[in-house]
Amino acid sequence: GTMNTADKSLTQLDLALRRRFEFKEIGPDIKVLEDLKATQYDVDIPLMLKKMNQRIQYLKGKDYQIGHSYFMSLCKEMDQPEYLQTLRRIFENKIIPLLQEYFFSNLKHIGLVLNDNPADADERKIIQDLSFGENMFGYDQQPKANPLYAVEMNVDCLSELNRFKQIYE
Repeated sequence: GTMNTADKSLTQLDLALRRRFEFKEIGPDIKVLEDLKATQYDVDIPLMLKKMNQRIQYLKGKDYQIGHSYFMSLCKEMDQPEYLQTLRRIFENKIIPLLQEYFFSNLKHIGLVLNDNPADADERKIIQDLSFGENMFGYDQQPKANPLYAVEMNVDCLSELNRFKQIYE
């Protein structure tokens, strides 16, 4: 294909910028979370972020790591119920939607990133298997369910601090 003039001038601009500036990759900085004491009530936030990012990098690549800024709201003193609520909100409103975007074709990866324990009861898992029951199709036809779609999100499992600790334990 041909490049139009807008593309060409953008490329030149890009090159001009690169000549004048250094581009440094800034990854998630867990030290910030350590220094600002995000860890409270025995929930090791820097370690949690580190573990999640290692798993994300393994499954998806290092450009997809989660930044430390998501957890900055934990860096102030609060009582335990508020801390849990803040943590939940971060996951429900930011982390999980992001992971859903990353792994929309395979939600089970979210369970891997958040360390679902296969031996746990379903209510403790972020990704639950759906049971559709028998005879959904009639005439005794039972096509095999696609395991990618036979799951659903269960954000309610994040209702206690121990489930957050499980992410890195």
